[in-house]
Amino acid sequence: MELERINPVALVCGAASGLGTLCAQAISRRAEGGLILVDSDEAALDFTADALTKPPERVSTLAFDPRAPEEWKRGTSFIAAHYGRLDWVLVVPPPLDARGGETGLADLDAAQLALRSLGRLQRNNVQGGAAALVLGAQAAMKAHVLQVLRAAAGEGAANKVRVNAVVVGGADAPAWRNAVAVTRFDHATLETLANSASPVARCPGYNVTGMAPFLLSDKHTLTGATLVVDDIQAL
Repeated sequence: MELERINPVALVCGAASGLGTLCAQAISRRAEGGLILVDSDEAALDFTADALTKPPERVSTLAFDPRAPEEWKRGTSFIAAHYGRLDWVLVVPPPLDARGGETGLADLDAAQLALRSLGRLQRNNVQGGAAALVLGAQAAMKAHVLQVLRAAAGEGAANKVRVNAVVVGGADAPAWRNAVAVTRFDHATLETLANSASPVARCPGYNVTGMAPFLLSDKHTLTGATLVVDDIQAL
């Protein structure tokens, strides 16, 4: 799938492991203007950068705690100074695994902080920007996921940024069973979903690293939507 911007700059927050690493691989081959990888684990972040199979000419790693607003101020200053723009953002909170619910809420709040901080930078683009929140085990926290996404999409609208979410955890998981099942996924389907009262859809047969870049395309106006996919296969 082709993304339309010329020399776009992309950022992946949470790139040091798991879904974040897969998303970094998926977007790196399309980010001709540069790729920025963010996470708190510097060694793992460097490993992710070194393992990219088709990296752009410019790749930067920013190792800091994404829960800290002051760190984001420094991070966005670096991006503005060294890249001058930011087109696409993928924010990937760590999976819950065996941790408690309070930690999961904190991770989602940190994701919202990342989207807010980066959205202010994306609004400088004539074309605006696009962001996707990519969630793993947090899928069980459906109500909070939707709340965070609604807030992020509302803030994104003020910055000319489309914000959507991809949830990994099985398109037939009980929490999402009432959502509309999408059997064909294309830009026309996205536009239909954008005009629906409840933009939540199950997308069986799709994987996160294919869906996330698709949401960054400028060929649709979808924002505030949650797409539930089956697995995490890499492109």
